[in-house]
Amino acid sequence: MMRSAPALLCAVMFVVGCSSDGPDAGAVATSTTGAPAAPTSETPSSTTVVSAPTESSVTTAMTAAAPLRTVRLEQFQTPTKNIACLATGEEVRCDIQERSWQPPPRPADCDRELDWGNGFSILPEGTTTGNCATDTVLNRSNPVLAYGEASTVGAISCVSRLDGLTCTHARTRRGFFLSRESYKLF
Repeated sequence: MMRSAPALLCAVMFVVGCSSDGPDAGAVATSTTGAPAAPTSETPSSTTVVSAPTESSVTTAMTAAAPLRTVRLEQFQTPTKNIACLATGEEVRCDIQERSWQPPPRPADCDRELDWGNGFSILPEGTTTGNCATDTVLNRSNPVLAYGEASTVGAISCVSRLDGLTCTHARTRRGFFLSRESYKLF
């Protein structure tokens, strides 16, 4: 069954007009087209139903949509305060406090006296690596990069989502995804 143009236009306008004013600020628009109860000469009417966002719809929007806002933060932490990052124009280092995954194998050039696998970095040449260090960038006083926001500093862009943090080097398109449950280098 075809949906009417006004209902489709309303749904498109809703998606384009989403904002980050909080979980209750938006609404989920769905369109239903119903046939009349008895045959008439009128065409079926179209109704747009607007309801409050569900946890599922908010999760989908925050994990799949483009960032709602871009800021410039050289140091930041995620809303859970479990991941913190330090970014310069060509590199970023992100450390994670609690994780349920095992890091990749320790490279030979990472001394056994150093901590390994507590986060990832994008180096100036755009490559991605695990962190081998004695210090950390975890800092509870860092500003929070809210869910749905991106921080861009030079070639580095990091996006905070409900499912984790993704950082990418603009020139090489290399980077990493980091969360309590998993990581991915790309």
